[in-house]
This record gives sequence, structure tokens and C-alpha cells, in this order.
Amino acid sequence: MDFGAIITLVKAFFGPLFQLKKTRKEEVAAYLDEIAVALEKVPAGIRNGEPFEKLMGVGKEVAMLAEKFDGVTKDVLDADERAEFVSLLQQASNAKVLLVSAGTLDGGQEKLATIADAIGAIRGVATSLRGSASQLVGDI
Repeated sequence: MDFGAIITLVKAFFGPLFQLKKTRKEEVAAYLDEIAVALEKVPAGIRNGEPFEKLMGVGKEVAMLAEKFDGVTKDVLDADERAEFVSLLQQASNAKVLLVSAGTLDGGQEKLATIADAIGAIRGVATSLRGSASQLVGDI
């Protein structure tokens, strides 16, 4: 699982998403924010010793938001890239896999740090889209 690929994909999404009209930029930015907030709960929960059941619920939330993002961007983003993004988000929120790897020497903490970096990239694109949308007059 290369969660760094989330960062690469989000950067690739920026150009096409930047071309959207004001209302769509705001909508996509909102989904990206929601994804970041939900995804952030997984590494934080693991570090804080949250129960597995609670972390599983977060995984389901991330998967649902990722599917909604896929739906609202299907006309502007590449289908393969969208599918990879959804898959990576689902993997990054898979508490069972992350809990197992977090307790090992094979880079579990590194995976959590990479997920945190991916969350930052997602938030960065959301903020940029929202900033760009605020400069537009009307829905052009």
C-alpha cells in the first residue's frame, strides 16, 4: 500500500478541478474536506488506542465519502484515477490492516505519517478550490 500515491493523485486532480465553475468547486472542496476530516480519525484513533469497532465505522464513513466524491467528479476526472483514489482511501481507512502494521517494525508508523501527509494534500486542494471559487463572480 503506497499511500503516497494519494498525494500524487490529488495533485493530478487539481488542474481539472480548478476548471470547474464556482458552485462545483465549492461542492468538490466540501467533499474533500469531509474526506480529510474522516480519514484523519483513523491514524489519530490508532495512536490513541481507540477500539477497533469505532475505527471500522470511520472506514465505512471514508468509503461512503470517497464514493460520493467519485460521483461528483466523474465528468471531469479520469475514471482510472478516480477508481484508484477511492481504492487508496478505502485502504488508508482500513483499521484492521493499519492496526496490525502499526504494531510492527515494517513501517506501520511510517504508513500513518504518510496518511497524515495525504490528508494535508487533500485539505490543500480543498482550500485552493474554495479560494478560487471565492474569487469568481456568479457561477461562471
